[in-house]
Amino acid sequence: MDRRNFLTLTLSGLAAGFTPLASNAQSKRGAKGFIRTNWSRDPFSFGSYSFVAKGAKKKHHAILAEPIDDRLFFAGEATHPEYNSTVHAAYESGLIAAEAIYETDAESIAIVGAGAAGIAAALALTDE
Repeated sequence: MDRRNFLTLTLSGLAAGFTPLASNAQSKRGAKGFIRTNWSRDPFSFGSYSFVAKGAKKKHHAILAEPIDDRLFFAGEATHPEYNSTVHAAYESGLIAAEAIYETDAESIAIVGAGAAGIAAALALTDE
């Protein structure tokens, strides 16, 4: 078993141990703990926000944000034209993507992801 599988199984077991059971909810017993991830110490992700690689340029964020055939739009903090690696940039990139979608003739839309960018895009697209 490799390290990633071991960590996944271990964390899944811990999460199950902290998940309140239906019987606990009925008896009004509170949760006994929680799990908070610390992505900054994760050797696989190098932080929860985008990692700007050596040699990367600002134009690469713009390239990442480019829609494909006016059918597939990208949002997230790594696609923001000015600021990256912030939740606010993710939120604004969702609004930017929603505005670009408004300019298409799309009749149906699917949003994949419920982070700050996905939620901002969904809210902007459902506001009328």
